[in-house]
Amino acid sequence: MKYGPRSRALPDFLQTIDNFIHGSLITIAIERKIETVFGPSKKVAHPFIEEQLSSLGLGTWKGEIGEKALRVCHSIAIFTALTTHENQRLLWYCDNDSINEDGQERSFEDTQKLFSHALSMYCKHKFDLIGFAKSFERKSHLDDLLSVPDFAAGVIHDILKSHHSGESNIPGFPKKEILIKWLAKKSKFLSKITIQISKLPNGDIGSGIVKFTPAKQNK
Repeated sequence: MKYGPRSRALPDFLQTIDNFIHGSLITIAIERKIETVFGPSKKVAHPFIEEQLSSLGLGTWKGEIGEKALRVCHSIAIFTALTTHENQRLLWYCDNDSINEDGQERSFEDTQKLFSHALSMYCKHKFDLIGFAKSFERKSHLDDLLSVPDFAAGVIHDILKSHHSGESNIPGFPKKEILIKWLAKKSKFLSKITIQISKLPNGDIGSGIVKFTPAKQNK
């Protein structure tokens, strides 16, 4: 957004997304108060995550990164099961981050095994092919696709943070206004779905769909 040529190209880019991408853009926002979604507390869940993943041959993970990897893999697996059918081809293309890095104790192959394990829990049908790839050194049109969920996640984070804190202004709003309007606008083929998972006043965890609507213009 700070780079002039990209900022100027953004309106046309967003219009292209709305008019030509057939699919769903799904963002899951988990409130920071929720330390873990895999147990009663991080202190209990994270050692269990480390032990379980290791014993299942799914790699050596530190609790914090294991939690993130499980959140991502289960989320993708659930929606893959809901939106695909027998003998389709599936590609998970992702950027380079902490859950898919190659190191001495763990590699991207472990993330792939973890996803396949999670997918088998939700999906009963078989795929013709399941492929995995990370962002290439030389940027391609696939990286333009990766920027779509990045834009959505960034602006949704800012909106929800502002809402929960009671702040009326979103930091850097003038430059983000076009993204906020794009998020609230219905597109021809792309469904934009935001799911929020929050801690309720009684300590339980609740979830719901967040709907963004354009503000009505005063005449």
